[in-house]
Amino acid sequence: MSAGAALAGVAAAALGGLLLAPAAAATTAPAQPADVLRVRSTVDPTALSSIAPGQQVHWTVEAALDGAPEGDLQVRLWAAGPLVEHPRGLVVELESCAVAWQGVEQGLHAASAPDRPRCAAGHRRPVPPQRLADVDPAVALVERHLDRTDGEHLLLTVGLPADAPDELQGARSDVGVGITAVGDRLDPPAGGPAPSPSPTPPPPSAAPGATPTTGTTPAPVGTPGTAAPVAAVPVARPVPAGPPSAGPAAPARPSLPSRLARTGAEALPALLLAGGALGAGLLLRARPARRRTDGAA
Repeated sequence: MSAGAALAGVAAAALGGLLLAPAAAATTAPAQPADVLRVRSTVDPTALSSIAPGQQVHWTVEAALDGAPEGDLQVRLWAAGPLVEHPRGLVVELESCAVAWQGVEQGLHAASAPDRPRCAAGHRRPVPPQRLADVDPAVALVERHLDRTDGEHLLLTVGLPADAPDELQGARSDVGVGITAVGDRLDPPAGGPAPSPSPTPPPPSAAPGATPTTGTTPAPVGTPGTAAPVAAVPVARPVPAGPPSAGPAAPARPSLPSRLARTGAEALPALLLAGGALGAGLLLRARPARRRTDGAA
């Protein structure tokens, strides 16, 4: 499949993750969640809606504590669908930086482009470039201790290999990033006792159309050992010009929340113990039909 022969439409949505649960109490009684973890996501929806084989898109995610002195953060990556499972399907790279990423340009990038985002300090690569299907959703890709002066700066690069086959036309997949933080205490208010943790109401629905999409949005939280009731954010799926999709459709998956396929963001009970989720629904659109005379794929 040549670059541009098929387009992948990606609808992105972001939810802020938030949780501070006393670690010691987690073994004896359900801990109360608190609004202390802020997650910021930046991605270009226009680029995501027109990605082609041989191209990739950068997606930055930043997490920091707000209202707690310290906490232990974990990051997991989850994905499902034909674009993920195919041997020449989606590829991914996850990098972490101790400071904000520099030189992150929104839009489409050739996978072979020499200029890449730069990390000035504390660079790590939890997931080197590989098939998305090879990333274990049960494994915490990032585990680190945060304090009020620290933060986690993630760079997620998602792309299609240049030799992605025609058979993937019309297939779709979903990708999610789960972020949780657990700590022992909250910051006390000035002149008063330590606050009691309390849930934060669900975020308002995200309005599609911003380019790039950047948001810091709180989400409902859960307690350790339970699924976080993360609210879905409606997003638009841009459809490139051309005939209807003709490739295979994603099969029904009991483990895939019904709203995830429709919106790109939802709680993942098998993955998230608590916190927030960032999601992107990926759809490989069919290109206009062409006459084949050489029998090549």
